[in-house]
Amino acid sequence: CRLIRRIRVIPKKIFWSETGDLCVIACKASFYVLRYNRDLVGKYLNEGVEIGDNGIEKSFDFEQSVQESIVTGHFVGDCFIYTNASQRLCYFIGGQTIILAHLDRPMFLLGYLTRENRVYLMDKQYNVISFNLLMSVLIYQIAIVRKDFEQAELCLEKIPADQHNKLARFLEGQELKELALKVSRDPDHRFDLALQLKKLDVVRSIVTAHPSEAKWKQLGDLALMESFDLKLTEECFEKAKDYGGLLLLYTSLGSQEGIERLAAEAAKAGQSNVAFICLYLLNRVNDCIKLLCANDRIPEAAFMSRTYKPTETKDILVKWKEHLAKVSAKAAEALADPDQYPDVFPNFPAGCNAQLAMEKATEKTGLLPARAYLEAKKRFGIDVIAEMKAGRLPVASKEDMKASPSTDVELPPPKVSEEPAPTQQQQGATEAANEVKEKQSSQEMSVEEEVLATNPEVPTGDFDDALDENLDEELEGLNDDITGNGEEGDINAGTPSLDELNKTLADLDNEDDEDIDALLA
Repeated sequence: CRLIRRIRVIPKKIFWSETGDLCVIACKASFYVLRYNRDLVGKYLNEGVEIGDNGIEKSFDFEQSVQESIVTGHFVGDCFIYTNASQRLCYFIGGQTIILAHLDRPMFLLGYLTRENRVYLMDKQYNVISFNLLMSVLIYQIAIVRKDFEQAELCLEKIPADQHNKLARFLEGQELKELALKVSRDPDHRFDLALQLKKLDVVRSIVTAHPSEAKWKQLGDLALMESFDLKLTEECFEKAKDYGGLLLLYTSLGSQEGIERLAAEAAKAGQSNVAFICLYLLNRVNDCIKLLCANDRIPEAAFMSRTYKPTETKDILVKWKEHLAKVSAKAAEALADPDQYPDVFPNFPAGCNAQLAMEKATEKTGLLPARAYLEAKKRFGIDVIAEMKAGRLPVASKEDMKASPSTDVELPPPKVSEEPAPTQQQQGATEAANEVKEKQSSQEMSVEEEVLATNPEVPTGDFDDALDENLDEELEGLNDDITGNGEEGDINAGTPSLDELNKTLADLDNEDDEDIDALLA
């Protein structure tokens, strides 16, 4: 007897494979898998090399450590079948532990019959129980572990189709994901594998056959990050109903048509935050206010109207008072009205006229494309109210004050909640609010008269004819700077579509550095 290798553990049992290449050392709470280097040990022994106290250093290679307590075990080729203290029947191969069955009582492994393809066990009452374990599956797994892929391919043809998903999981554990994708028949598993392998075509075919919003979202993210396929990304985000992703995509591309479509879809789906941002980017302030009111955000609607659309402030104020009176009548009465407290609302009439003047200017030029920012920002510092007071902007007529642009966005219905009958104090507050509303119609003329008294030289009449020549020249100059070779008045002429942008980005990869500036222009 000669020392081969000293291993400092306390084993309960030791199991050797039939070929003598693998050894399992079973300890109290774990077992170790070692590979025996037969050729190296034979060389030491045949040449009479002196062996130290710890034996031959490279005689065993450590393969795996598994935290399980083995009760009984048996080798079949390179596959180690065993039962553990947790009453499970498992087998270990290629660094993976695979569970065959959960046992309902303690059992002891008798062995494996190849011709029967079954594992036999016995309990304490000498009852014999068997479990199916195909030899073809074991041969395939052993061939994979040994990197004999030709043999594995031949074995796969003999394995039933219902075992392929099990083999695909095994192959994935061996980091053979390409092979696992070919073997697997589970759509979800194939989707995960194709996603990890970044195979867009395979992922798309799987999602098309088995659609789900989560899968479309994952495909969209992959298309955006890996291939920068914006068209596929847009399609995926739409089918996934990823309104946040669509908002990021459309705003990055400066796609007005996409933002308009997204505003309608988000409002219909109840995604009010996304719908509000879209409407705000489209300069559709009136729709923003309506959306806030429909979602019972009347205070926010009031502040927005005061900032961006003062002509709507009075109507929103009435709604705010009625809404607030249900909670506190005193708080509702504390809300100031622009007509009753003009000192709290400085330049309010001029602001109303300035708003209408800017709306008319926007109607004439339309929304500016994103590429016009550098030129347009030079005009952002204009004080419109100061221009109004100086008489360089026209005064709106009474009809213009009442005008309100139409909208085609389908807003969610206003929130309705069951409320208790109003108290006498609340009824009094409601009557006071109605009186304020009645006074507004009689006081509209005073707003126009106040502005006319401030600007006696500014004529009234048709609003379009009253625009100052200086404002026309500014707007026309900006329009010429932006449209370039486009037709007159078409502010969006020359704006690239999504397909054109994709083609341009693809061309940039093949162009020389000298041509990049020209293409971007």
